[in-house]
Amino acid sequence: MRPEARGARLTLERYCVARTTHTQPIGEHWPLTLRGFSRPHGRERQIAEVEARIEADDIRYLYCQFVSVTGRIMGKGIPAKHFGMIARKGFQLVYGSTANLFTDRHGNYIGYGPEARELVGIGEPETGREEEVDGGAFLTSDCRGNLRRLHAEFEAKHGLHLRAGCEPEMMWLKVDADGKPTVEGMTKPNCYHIDQFAELQPLIHKVIEYCEAMGLDMIQGDHEDAPGQLELNFNFDRAELTADRLTTYRQVCKQVGRELGAFPCFMPKPFMGVSANGCHHNISLWDADGNNKFMPEGDNPQMPGPVGLKAIGGILEHVQALTCLTSPTVNSYRRLWDTGFWAPVFADWGFQNRTTALRVSAPGRFEYRSVDSAVNPHLSFAGLLQAMDDGLDRSLDPGQPEERNIYEAMEAGKDVKKIPLNPRRRSRGPAQRREPIFTRAEVINDIHVKAELGRYRMRGFSIFKKIPHWDELVFLPGTLTRFVIEGYREKCDTSTVIGSRFAAKPLELEIPVYITGMSFGALSLEAKMALAKGASMAGTATCSGEGGMIPPERDLSTKWYYQVIQSRYGFNPHHLMLADAVEFFIGQGCKVGLGGHLMGQKVTEQVAEMRSLPAGIDQRSPARHPDWLGPDDLSLKIQEIRESHRLPGPHSAQAGICPGI
Repeated sequence: MRPEARGARLTLERYCVARTTHTQPIGEHWPLTLRGFSRPHGRERQIAEVEARIEADDIRYLYCQFVSVTGRIMGKGIPAKHFGMIARKGFQLVYGSTANLFTDRHGNYIGYGPEARELVGIGEPETGREEEVDGGAFLTSDCRGNLRRLHAEFEAKHGLHLRAGCEPEMMWLKVDADGKPTVEGMTKPNCYHIDQFAELQPLIHKVIEYCEAMGLDMIQGDHEDAPGQLELNFNFDRAELTADRLTTYRQVCKQVGRELGAFPCFMPKPFMGVSANGCHHNISLWDADGNNKFMPEGDNPQMPGPVGLKAIGGILEHVQALTCLTSPTVNSYRRLWDTGFWAPVFADWGFQNRTTALRVSAPGRFEYRSVDSAVNPHLSFAGLLQAMDDGLDRSLDPGQPEERNIYEAMEAGKDVKKIPLNPRRRSRGPAQRREPIFTRAEVINDIHVKAELGRYRMRGFSIFKKIPHWDELVFLPGTLTRFVIEGYREKCDTSTVIGSRFAAKPLELEIPVYITGMSFGALSLEAKMALAKGASMAGTATCSGEGGMIPPERDLSTKWYYQVIQSRYGFNPHHLMLADAVEFFIGQGCKVGLGGHLMGQKVTEQVAEMRSLPAGIDQRSPARHPDWLGPDDLSLKIQEIRESHRLPGPHSAQAGICPGI
């Protein structure tokens, strides 16, 4: 619980949190039994202390709040004078509040329907209790209470407790005249630049002031490498306290934004092409005597001790499941897919290695990196505890630390498991799993080489991408549109007519497929001639492609398209009049918005002569036709060519379409 604003200033203090230091066993304050969990020893004394503080500080309003499964702060507001009653009897609310009271795409409430029983929220230490269902059992969706219970069980079992710190990155965005967030950061994306940091000082000072009043020990901060991106750090502590403080930090940022006219954005990946908002967890296990069991114990000052190695082994063993908790939204996976910004995608560990999911950030602590700013810290710390518990129980070996760039290690033959990169992908057997093409080592390497060369790599008669075999193709029959044709009763007619409405001489094809435009240069003379002959045998058409007409191709084509392209290379009005149809090229699906590029290696003497270019020089085509600015211009150009060249055949336009872009 925390007080509401008094005047223009927030009095930010968590009065009801048990005053524990990070060396005290959690079991002393949050017993494992249900009754002890909701009615711990010394509770009446704590309630009396809070009531006295409310009176002394003239606090008039409180929030009774808890954390939903997604990390959202939920609850009710109460006049402060009724704190004692609420602390002893609780406050009622519906089940669905633990799932934000949101509905799914079908309009059904997520988790619990309107017929579900009431919940009772008990003041700090909080828990949820089911009424008339299982006689008051623990509530599975009470992520905050569950973390405390799981931590107590872990501590009782291993004699160790988890201490954690987090790196809460977020972006400060400008707001419009209505106070709504824009897509513009308040500063430029310059990492560690003090000038950018100083521009945000009014926000930073207010956030630090409020956080310090709430009990957060603010220790450092910097400007990160995205628009308006800040990381302000507070000191590490026991996991449940750090989780509470992270949720408090988010609330503080939201309040400061309201006061100073800015929008605090904790969305993981609001902008592509710049770094995302992570929330790395720095973790360690400590015993009751205050000894950090992650510290090195051998001759190697970097290598963690046996407890730490087993804990790493457990986390790596369960990193795929952990990613579901720590990268919880669809937007989280934009962070993982937008490579080049140090977001981890490989389940390995190392020392100062930011290409792995887990690294030793300093002697005595690990940095778990597969986590972003949308995380519910109560769930993530609980998941890490469970993974480390398994690692300790089974003495899981994480293997040797990887000190190389993980991509170089994979190129050298290392087999590395990936974290899941698609939130909707279902688990499949090993034989069915496909590696995402954009994260394959050979593809990443190809991108690097092309970036250094400034051109495509020549790969004669082969490409990196695996081409599907004919046996892998599936043809879907139109079983819902008409009955299957029986050959002895009627004939399957595949003939197709193009231009039947407006062309004086429509183009008739025997099949509804024709050979699209592929230029001479991209294809050899022999390939162009073979395609022309094959198209004629099939009763269909072929197309000149970019660069003009090749006489042998036209001679072998019974039906032939002439392609009008942006660059006008090789354009010949006499050749245009030999066409059966004209195709106006607008763009390609594989390179939307980009022009053509024929590398100099392919510009032979014959190609150069046709296109009026020097041999061996790269040919670049513009992205659009220079005299077309809109659809009206396209219509005028078609009419101009139809009239000037007296073309009786049909005209078509080829536009770039790229699904998913």
